[in-house]
Amino acid sequence: MIICTGYHISYPFLKHLHSDTTPLEAADERVLVTNGTQVHNLHKDIFYMPDPTLAFVGTAYSASSFSLFEFQAIAVAAVFSGRAKLPTEEAMRDEYRLRVARKGLGKSFHMLKDEEVEYVNSVVQWINQDPPSAGIKPVEGHSEKWLQKNTERREWIKKIFAGNATIVV
Repeated sequence: MIICTGYHISYPFLKHLHSDTTPLEAADERVLVTNGTQVHNLHKDIFYMPDPTLAFVGTAYSASSFSLFEFQAIAVAAVFSGRAKLPTEEAMRDEYRLRVARKGLGKSFHMLKDEEVEYVNSVVQWINQDPPSAGIKPVEGHSEKWLQKNTERREWIKKIFAGNATIVV
């Protein structure tokens, strides 16, 4: 069994935010893409910190794509509608720097393997931190059924790779 991701990040329609020859560790606070392995300067993998009207859904991987991307889309809608407020740029940068220190730069930065539930919980908690307007319900995180199925899926994958499978990275 061969599993490959092969992501190479490029936004040709945002060339002014590319610096393809800049090393990962030299990315400044404006660059979005350097060598194609990471999207820089995003708050929670979604909002471009210098201009949060630019938002991305789907930069994370090693996760349940559709449900994760739905939570990211809910976050975008919450911010753009005024329901949720982004932290200050300084606070977003502090969180970003902590994540870089914990995960490193490059491909691993966006990997949510074993972190998806925690990530979604943090997004939902942030969206719900301000009291909702009249008639608006708080956003709910993963359902118990989803959490159970996710646990079962992860156990199934562990069993597959505990056998004679070869992983090519």
